[in-house]
Amino acid sequence: MALILRLAKNILKEQFHRIDEARIVKEFDGIKWIFNPPATHGEAWQRLAFADNFWHRWLKEYSPIITRRAKWFGKQTAETLATAVDKYTNIVV
Repeated sequence: MALILRLAKNILKEQFHRIDEARIVKEFDGIKWIFNPPATHGEAWQRLAFADNFWHRWLKEYSPIITRRAKWFGKQTAETLATAVDKYTNIVV
């Protein structure tokens, strides 16, 4: 692993020295760079926060309604305490 890292370092160092800085300056000299500070993207952050809040509430409140489980809403017989005791005390040894 160390040998691979040393080889990569040497290759990168060699390629770095081959960079033609004059050509790069000439190519990118006419570009006007504009810095957009994070304060100008306030609306985007508000939309992201709204979307995050929306999905958390949707998963918590609405998702359980549309994914009803049949066992929760199907007709089931209520087991009384007496039948539960009978079921477990009538074990044949």
